[in-house]
Amino acid sequence: MADYPRINNIYSQYFDLNPPTRVCVQAPITCYAIIEAVATLSIDRKRSMHVQSISHWAPANIGPYSQCVQIGNLLTVSGQIGLIPGSMTLPNPTNFLAECRLALRHAARVLSAMDTEMSLSHALQVVCFVRSEVHIIVAKATWREYGGDLDQPIAFVIVSNLPRNALVEWQIWVHRAEGSSEKFSAIVSPSKQVGHMYVTKCEDATALICQLLDIPNDVNEWTTLYQRLAQHLGQNHTLRIFYKINNNGYNWKILRDVIPKSIALTLIPVCGFEPEQAVIVCGIHF
Repeated sequence: MADYPRINNIYSQYFDLNPPTRVCVQAPITCYAIIEAVATLSIDRKRSMHVQSISHWAPANIGPYSQCVQIGNLLTVSGQIGLIPGSMTLPNPTNFLAECRLALRHAARVLSAMDTEMSLSHALQVVCFVRSEVHIIVAKATWREYGGDLDQPIAFVIVSNLPRNALVEWQIWVHRAEGSSEKFSAIVSPSKQVGHMYVTKCEDATALICQLLDIPNDVNEWTTLYQRLAQHLGQNHTLRIFYKINNNGYNWKILRDVIPKSIALTLIPVCGFEPEQAVIVCGIHF
């Protein structure tokens, strides 16, 4: 996060007055930065919220990003941390619950400003970044407190740091039509199940969160798993794979031989997940 200002200066050179939404986290990577981008050809269907002034209803942006971008029926909200809007500072003394409530309140208000009928109950995919496993149970309760669907699958990912040294950051994609979620087994062979996948479908979008308790052993097992993922997501999807940094030197590059080159794949090393989880795969198609 020490490089955050420098990255912003470089990043801003590539976008105009209405930049895309984004989420930033600190990860134990071996390169300078990993950037994942999801694009659409439907520019005529795009609306953006890009608020730079300080207000009291939601925080101004702290970088070159929009608070929310809408493409057709899909709305993406930039990663929300618990800044106090009037001062643009985090609660002092440090308080995870206060930060979590503020971050979700910001997300809900941004959505409502874009469309008064939109709320967290319309979530298509949710990723919650925290810095400690002990905070996950509080984050779950706060999600319900702010109107999030009790059945909404959420990927809880533990990272080493967040912007402004925040304790939590929420990344939320929503859809105008409330979706339905189904749970499936994550199968890598006829006799081996390694976890579960949760698929949320709306009219013209599908999101998937696959939580693995064990890492597939080889290319064949990954191929079987990917085929099942692709069956639910359809064509032209994107995948993010979060994995623990302490997986004993596992060769994650084998996934490049499994997933077609036409599919956007981002591998992200992180500090951990909920207990017993080893890998989280997030996929989306719209």
